[in-house]
Amino acid sequence: MIQSPKETLKQALGAVCPFAFRNSQGSLSIYSNPQDAYKEVIVMLWAEFPRGFVDIPFFMSKYQGLSLKDAERLCGRKQYAIVKMWDRDDKQRIAILRRIYEALLRVSELKLNESYFLNAIQCFDIFVEKSKIAENTQSGAIVNFITNRSKL
Repeated sequence: MIQSPKETLKQALGAVCPFAFRNSQGSLSIYSNPQDAYKEVIVMLWAEFPRGFVDIPFFMSKYQGLSLKDAERLCGRKQYAIVKMWDRDDKQRIAILRRIYEALLRVSELKLNESYFLNAIQCFDIFVEKSKIAENTQSGAIVNFITNRSKL
């Protein structure tokens, strides 16, 4: 079966930049494999929204180069999420993160790779545990550090 040019391009994009992230020059960010991109998404979300109040259109606009209007259109009614990314015991965490990942993938029109997604969460959980992020986020130390840093 011969693929259409659009399907071939989607397959290529899925291999090197499934989320269609842009770098500071506006070019596509290239990953050595799609699994690295999945891992970077959760780290980027945590870095941008350390307390878990996620503005999905803002994130899409900033990292995928969309206008806010286009990002809002792609998100539909669910434009915001509250997720404790650092809390492995939160029963809704995986479902909410899955919804965020799926919204980000709408830009490239790719489907979520469940294996890469779950692996990314597992890697993030290891990072959180080693860095004691959960304790610092719950206590407010992360936000205090960011606030103090911005005053410098």
